[in-house]
Amino acid sequence: MYKIHECDFLPKDGVSIVFSDSIINSDEAVWNLIIEREAIDEDLEDNHNLENVGDTIWQTVLEIYNCPFCSQTLSSDRVKNAAGNFAHINLSSWNSKRL
Repeated sequence: MYKIHECDFLPKDGVSIVFSDSIINSDEAVWNLIIEREAIDEDLEDNHNLENVGDTIWQTVLEIYNCPFCSQTLSSDRVKNAAGNFAHINLSSWNSKRL
């Protein structure tokens, strides 16, 4: 299952809120706040591993229950330890690193 939360307060670039079970390898689908940095021209000049403008350089994912921008409750299903997990993924080299 995959859903996207959209609200008027969500930043336009680099931030999304997604319901999925595959982002942090969770057994259950949960809402995830995703913050990412995409490559710009200068990044391509500085890092030969990046190929295109718009390639993701890094991504931080945090499991959430509520939207931090509009306060909407995204899940009333509060499962113990189902939120608060996080991951930071560095994609700036040929092999990604999960930190």
